[in-house]
Amino acid sequence: MNARTTPVMVYAKINPVVSIVSVILVSKGMPLFKEVAKNYAHPGVVACVLVGLIGFLGWEVIQHKRSIKKQTLLRQRDEYFQQHGGQLLLEMMKVEGNVAFTIYERGQIEMATNNFSKDNIIGEGGQGTVYKAVLDNTVVAIKRCKEVEESHKMDFVQELVILCRVNHPNIVKLLGCCLQFEAPMLVYEFVQNKTLQELLEHQRSRRLLVTLGTRLRIAAESSEALAHLHSMPHPIIHGDVKPPNILLAEGWVAKVSDFGCSTIDEKTQPVPKGTPGYLDPDYLLEYQLTAKNDVYSFGVILLELLTGRRPLSKERKCLTSMFQEAMMDGTLHEMLDSDIVSECSTGVVHQTALLASRCLAFPGSMRPTMKQVAEELWLLALSDGVQQCPQPPLVLDGLILAEIGNTTTSSRYATSRTSDVYIPAALLGAGGALPPAPGSNCSTACGGVNVSYPFGFEPGCSLPGFELTCRETNKGKKPFLGHGYVELASVSLLDGLARVWNNISTYCNDTTSETNVDVVALPEMYKLSESGNKFTVVGCQAVAIIGVGEEELALFQSGCVATKCGRRGDRLIDSTCSGAGCCQTTITKGYNMYQVWFQNYSTIFNVTKDIYNVSRCSYAVLMESSSFSFRKSYVRSSEFFDTNGGQVPMVLEWAIRNASNCVEAQKKRESYACVSENSACLNSSSGPGYICSCAKGFHGNPYLLNGCKDINECQDNKTYPCYGECRNTFGSFDCICPGGTKGNATIPEGCRKDIFTPKVRLAIGMAACVLFGLFGFLGWRMIRHKRTIKEQALLRQTDEYFIQHGGQLLLEMMKAEGNVGFTLYKKGEIETATKNFKKTHIVGEGGQGTVYRALIDGVDVAIKKCKEIDESRKTDFVQELVILCRVSHPNIVRLLGCCLQFEAPMLIYEFVQNKTLKELLDLQRSRRFHVTLGTRLRIAAESAEALAHLHSLPHPILHGDVKPANILLAEGMVAKVSDFGCSTIDEKTQDVLKGTPGYIDPEYLLEYQLTAKNDVYSFGVILVELLTCKRTLSKESKTLTSLFLQAIDDGMLIELLDSDIVDEASMGVIHRVAVLASQCLVVPGATRPVMVLVAEELRKLALADEVQQHQQPPLLLDDMNFTEMESTMSTWCNQSKTNGANSLKKKAMLSIQLGR
Repeated sequence: MNARTTPVMVYAKINPVVSIVSVILVSKGMPLFKEVAKNYAHPGVVACVLVGLIGFLGWEVIQHKRSIKKQTLLRQRDEYFQQHGGQLLLEMMKVEGNVAFTIYERGQIEMATNNFSKDNIIGEGGQGTVYKAVLDNTVVAIKRCKEVEESHKMDFVQELVILCRVNHPNIVKLLGCCLQFEAPMLVYEFVQNKTLQELLEHQRSRRLLVTLGTRLRIAAESSEALAHLHSMPHPIIHGDVKPPNILLAEGWVAKVSDFGCSTIDEKTQPVPKGTPGYLDPDYLLEYQLTAKNDVYSFGVILLELLTGRRPLSKERKCLTSMFQEAMMDGTLHEMLDSDIVSECSTGVVHQTALLASRCLAFPGSMRPTMKQVAEELWLLALSDGVQQCPQPPLVLDGLILAEIGNTTTSSRYATSRTSDVYIPAALLGAGGALPPAPGSNCSTACGGVNVSYPFGFEPGCSLPGFELTCRETNKGKKPFLGHGYVELASVSLLDGLARVWNNISTYCNDTTSETNVDVVALPEMYKLSESGNKFTVVGCQAVAIIGVGEEELALFQSGCVATKCGRRGDRLIDSTCSGAGCCQTTITKGYNMYQVWFQNYSTIFNVTKDIYNVSRCSYAVLMESSSFSFRKSYVRSSEFFDTNGGQVPMVLEWAIRNASNCVEAQKKRESYACVSENSACLNSSSGPGYICSCAKGFHGNPYLLNGCKDINECQDNKTYPCYGECRNTFGSFDCICPGGTKGNATIPEGCRKDIFTPKVRLAIGMAACVLFGLFGFLGWRMIRHKRTIKEQALLRQTDEYFIQHGGQLLLEMMKAEGNVGFTLYKKGEIETATKNFKKTHIVGEGGQGTVYRALIDGVDVAIKKCKEIDESRKTDFVQELVILCRVSHPNIVRLLGCCLQFEAPMLIYEFVQNKTLKELLDLQRSRRFHVTLGTRLRIAAESAEALAHLHSLPHPILHGDVKPANILLAEGMVAKVSDFGCSTIDEKTQDVLKGTPGYIDPEYLLEYQLTAKNDVYSFGVILVELLTCKRTLSKESKTLTSLFLQAIDDGMLIELLDSDIVDEASMGVIHRVAVLASQCLVVPGATRPVMVLVAEELRKLALADEVQQHQQPPLLLDDMNFTEMESTMSTWCNQSKTNGANSLKKKAMLSIQLGR
């Protein structure tokens, strides 16, 4: 054995990992590594190397995964953009030439909303979620809409192009969109104030008083906005008019919002829209969204404004029905808000109530248009009976908002009645495009005063309004503002200030002297500085008044009185201007004119000759406060006046005034004055306008192209101290410590010697590796501990859900009942059977729950995930389970068991393999096969017997959602009624609307009282479907029940019937079935037959000889999996509630239409 390798081999017995590394390095004959292996072949060193290598590899894997994730996100963005019609939108915008609409990037939206932080949410509703955000320095509202279906992509794009052209002062402006998310994002202007809903809530709580005039003005502005939407070439139907969607901007101007996901043109809706209490009954019956639906909803808002009440009370009484009853009974005054009854003309209130009644008329064709409503409301809002009651200031949440005063104040009076384009008053008279930059022949000084652009002397050397004149005087050449006589002393681009020489006004005590009163009017771009000036009066017993305003009109006045100076002026004190011989006061900012006049002494003071001897004249002037220091000699002589020839410096604030602020100015790039790169815009502090400045790290003239230059901070060590190595960068600089030192180089002795030598760093690295390993081990133990805690928490939660859903009660009741045919399943069994509720196992979804197909104990079952059960209904739910598990009927899907260890209860049913009656009817409509009258009547009879059995139990079960989709067809096409597991035991009032449009009993819509007669009505609709093979709601929005009853009245039933049964069956049987169906549909429901009688009659008809002679041919259906337990309850029933009660007129109309 080689002597060189012997030590290594010996060490290999102790640490083989280290020996392998050492052998490799030594065998290569590398002297450096030999030395390293000799001195540092220690387990800690090798461990550090391995940890570093593993860390590097882990970092590479993480980077690779991040790269893949980033590429996936980019592809996903493009897919969403195409999916939502982004390419179509770009092409249509190009054709339309629309440049006022912006398509934002996903990153901009995420950054603006702070990744959709909940703190940014300002509104949520059925159409989406709204976030407050800042885009391009502008506060906006971003709405996250619902997903757009592929079939509606073209409509959505067309609607966006139309909506972005909506321009009205009372409509929230759509600024742009982002289509790179799963759901489209719409960007609107942001309205700062509250909503009409919040205003009404404050009025109800009597926290503030809202006059009738203010209410009518808000209503008039809102109706004008809706009328504008309705009158467009492509009318926009809002579809969800309600107080939360009427925003209140500055001055309480109404702005209609939340129409970005609305409907263009009148069309049938696949899913109901709107809010309970504001929904038009016409729309609920026909599903046809029209402009008249908006009129109805606006009528409800008028009632809220008149009465101060909510549209639906806690007792579920409808405001519209109470209002119409009060109108008929002559008791309207009892409903009105006392705040408007006591203050204003009852005639105006009565006319408004009549207008509201017309908006709520039934049918909708009798209602006025929104344009007519708006015109009438403006007449009422401007009537004398309303205007005599001004609106007091409105204070909400400690914030005093703009006082309305005269209730006619609104954008209506600031815009032209003949124009559709709103022009803010601040923009009227704004300047046009900026002139070109000045040339090299422009003068930059006059009389020792240096000026820079935008100021200038020659034509073309200044911005409009900043012209200066260099004129010869008795003191030589001097600069003057414009073409006037106000001499310029100096100007500052950085501060937006100018100093001018101002004349001193005088008033002398002897009658021979002339009194000098000055009026100073400045050009438009200049304003008198409030902070830089003070109105100064010098004299004994001097009273002077200053008035400031615009165009020689003094709007604000203030005065100053210099009191007695003493008999010989002994009360005068140098450098003290506190009233004795001198006084000062401030002025109101934002004005460019002032005038001074003196009050006659004799009308105020008892003037003596001693005063004349001390102070012969008094002086008054608006002057720079920092330039004045009082002297006693100013009173005793004319020194104050003579020092500068009767003039003193005065400070002016100048600004570019072709825009109100920076945001507005930046929108008009052609007239924006901050033309230099690296420049910034600052709002003027003296009124509308702005000034420009160079950004931090730059200096120069921001009004010139490339006027802002980089500051070389390294050449100005006083302003930018650096005690290390200074390196200038663009817009900034780096100040770093020299090599071998570290610290803060911007302070003296801030750089200190670096104590971390390579050996120290190595030791720290080794210690860090040890700590890293230790913390890794501790982290792993912590994770294990947390998992254990989580498992225990899940077990406790499972037990809590079991108790919460009444599991213990169920066990006790099952024990008492001796029920052994019902199984309580464990949570794990359900999760295993459904593979953790995998989407591929879903076979039905609806308002009552989601249904999964699963396999438990080798048996196919259907597992329904119900909605959560209220604590107050726990006992009822348990009792219902015990009753339902006893339901045993060949035509009812059997309830096998349940699992109560989830947040929502799980019900387990037998699994029915075949299709539903709905699918059978669809196949019959497509004429893919023939279903005889006998088969139809048998299925109907079996379904009726099942419902009759449910109704006849000791505790009757009301299905509440009878429809073809809930009648399953088992082997041999045997009917089995399903989806009653979350139904109702006994008759009771419902908190949430149940059922499916087209099958809902109109009486239930009115009363919210679920009875057995509601199931009879729904079954009657199924009978009509079996006879006619038509759908309950057609594309023409005609309900099948109304068509059927109309055909019976007109004797035209044969034209409505399915031709397949007319050819084969006796018209006598069909007529009897039709009569039975009409009895099931009669209104009121008390006259309908019970389900037992319906089942008996159908069984007789199904066994009639005329029916039996036609045998059913084999039904050959496609090889498709038959759906089971499908709950297709409308999304409408899941998302919104309906109006619990309507007017007496509506009841009458329903009776006429549906119950003839």
